[in-house]
Amino acid sequence: MSAAMFYNVSNDTWDQNTDAPSLEVSLEEVVNLLAMALNNRFHEALDACEKWSHKSLYHALGKGTLCFLKGCLTLERTEIQEAMDALQNCIDICCRKMRSSITRVVWRPNYNYYSDEEIHAELCYAEALLMTALLTFLEDQNLLNLVKGAFRIRNCYQSYKECMYILNHRTEWKSESIRNHFESGVRLGIGTFNLMISHMPTKVLKLLEFVGFSGDRAQGFTDLEQSTQLTEGLRCPLAALIMLCYQCYIEHIFGLGEGDLQCVEKLLDFSLKIYPNSAFFLLFLGRLEQLRGNVKEAIENYKKCIEIQDEWKQFHNICYWELLWCHSVQCDWDSSAKYADILRRQCKWSPGTYTYQYATYLYMIMIEQNKPQLKEQIEDLLRTVPKLKIRYAGKTVPAEKFAITQSEKYFVQNNTLLLPALEFQYIWNIFAAIGNSPKLLNPILDRVENAVTLHKHDLEFEERSLDNYALALLLKGMCMRFLGYPLQAQQCFKGVLDCEKRITYDTFLAPHSAMELGLTYLSVNELTEARVWLNKARHEYTGYLLETIVHFRVHCAMRVIKSKLQIDLNSSQESTSVISPVNDNQLKNTTIFSSIFTELSKKISNVSLNTSTHNKQTEYEEYLNGYQIKL
Repeated sequence: MSAAMFYNVSNDTWDQNTDAPSLEVSLEEVVNLLAMALNNRFHEALDACEKWSHKSLYHALGKGTLCFLKGCLTLERTEIQEAMDALQNCIDICCRKMRSSITRVVWRPNYNYYSDEEIHAELCYAEALLMTALLTFLEDQNLLNLVKGAFRIRNCYQSYKECMYILNHRTEWKSESIRNHFESGVRLGIGTFNLMISHMPTKVLKLLEFVGFSGDRAQGFTDLEQSTQLTEGLRCPLAALIMLCYQCYIEHIFGLGEGDLQCVEKLLDFSLKIYPNSAFFLLFLGRLEQLRGNVKEAIENYKKCIEIQDEWKQFHNICYWELLWCHSVQCDWDSSAKYADILRRQCKWSPGTYTYQYATYLYMIMIEQNKPQLKEQIEDLLRTVPKLKIRYAGKTVPAEKFAITQSEKYFVQNNTLLLPALEFQYIWNIFAAIGNSPKLLNPILDRVENAVTLHKHDLEFEERSLDNYALALLLKGMCMRFLGYPLQAQQCFKGVLDCEKRITYDTFLAPHSAMELGLTYLSVNELTEARVWLNKARHEYTGYLLETIVHFRVHCAMRVIKSKLQIDLNSSQESTSVISPVNDNQLKNTTIFSSIFTELSKKISNVSLNTSTHNKQTEYEEYLNGYQIKL
């Protein structure tokens, strides 16, 4: 049965006097409308939802969801208010259809006595409440709204938990299809909450768990995966999009940059067969190629994503943002500047950040292409950046705060910056995104090596600040780690920490270097050392730029260490039960190999910081062949 049965063909209008469609019909139609939206027919889908949004539970939710997405993309006050109104309408309909009972405060009812529509109203209420809470943070930054948003999120989570209880205990369903739609939504919500909360720094996580939230990462993945496997469920494609967003963006911005690309590929293979021209899935296809180091293919997919739809132009801005990075990692500053300029003119998410990026690309052009005539324009842009500050949930975006600070630093530092475009690549964890592509890293390393050589002489003058030298070492350490030279990377990060007391402006360099040193040890499975440096980064520094990012990444790293130690413990227990005790000869051999490795580490660590990558590799091979390393 389709929505056509409610359509009055004679006058080409919907009959508003007709009773609202049944739950089964609403679900069937909204599934089709979601497919319509995913195939880039956004306005058509929104108009179709509008027809029954005043009566039908799922039409109201569909309209609210589309308006929510549009409001988030545009950040226009009118669009956000329209989304708030649509979601409030959805909440009102949910409240009318939910069964109210005072006794629910004391004990849980038998949900088998509830109708399917009453059960689905519970789920739709949770979803609408979550979107309303998120919009509250965007709508106004006063304290009352922040408190409102926090309480709505907590109420939303409690509603999702109640829906999970219903899913586990209700046995009477009108049809398996209605149950599958409900399950896909419950697992989507609970899984997303678990996944996002598990990413919070330890102190925040403990507090959230104390007030009733759950942060089980493994369970979050399980629930979201199960939601994607319910292919007939309404939320199946939405669960796929959330998984893609987590693996392609959250894991790289707030995590260690180790997203599961096989999972991404699997989800895209399935989704693109159903929605081959969907702008949403083409965006993630471009991101997948970008993370693999296939920049050319990524650019093609992003451009296709822009060309394929023109209804939501704001969606183009996401593609422009990715195109900016694709050209930036190739050191193509002209193209990067072009996309940064587009973003600063038409995207309202963080105009200060985009303006700063535009200025940094012009700065790189001025330096590398010898165009001093750009200096006046660059200085005008940098003066503008602090005036463009905006807040979300009462906080300035970390990257924007960094951009403001560095803009001010330009004028303090005699109108100069050191490799500002590469510094911003580090801030956004772009090195992890291109770590699989030496051809992209080597040109960056060449520029960084030159900067190290240029500023190394600052060490000889005690009165000079070592900010620039420390920044160059940090960037070099990142290149070395991802090029597969962990010992040289460790030396770079330790070099930053050695000159910590002479860093006067960029105080973020020391804690970030401590963190990166810990992550480098983690990459070679030296877990004890990794823990030492990660704890140093987390506990011994405070009040510096991008502190939140450090806490997020350290938390993720500690979780990985804990997981590896548990695996080692389990393997050790299994080995003890089946392997005979180690004899003296085995112990002796182990000690010999350990001594060789220790001596090798010392030798390699003594190689000069400004030695080229080629020389390091040659020396390393010579040592393995029994020759003396040239120092």
